[in-house]
Amino acid sequence: MEKEEIAKKISDWTLESNSMLPKSPDEILKYLMEGKGVLVLNQEGEIAGFGAVTFNWPDNWKELGAVIVDPGKREHGFGHKVVKELIATAKEIFPDSKLFALCNDKSLKIFLDNGAEVITDSDLLPLEVFGECVHCPKFIEAKNQGKICCDTPVTIKETKSEVGGCYR
Repeated sequence: MEKEEIAKKISDWTLESNSMLPKSPDEILKYLMEGKGVLVLNQEGEIAGFGAVTFNWPDNWKELGAVIVDPGKREHGFGHKVVKELIATAKEIFPDSKLFALCNDKSLKIFLDNGAEVITDSDLLPLEVFGECVHCPKFIEAKNQGKICCDTPVTIKETKSEVGGCYR
């Protein structure tokens, strides 16, 4: 499969999820070409999941995001593999950075299982982080609930183990 086809497929997953900021094929390609994106494959060599270091924020914060698994391959551990490889990649290319993620209901447990801790003081993160929330499909719902963001922010503390079957 060509890189453009891969990027289109992943972009479609993000659009269909309705639980994250959609990513265009061009954004997906950029993450992969810059070495900031990770692909997880299943045993047949098909793309099962994707994640990327999506934003560089002030105060040396790097955001881990765009974590998505092929809808037909969910509930088989691929989300955990994506997050593990994404954390390892981010620590390798940004060793002195502070890593965080904004987690929805689906990804929060996965990040916590991989050494993340919930950020209880949202003032810890740069305010600009939450500016992207206006593009979220759940922004109005969160705003109506009096929240700045519908997701739970977490910080990455440690990596638990190595993962095979991933490509950067």
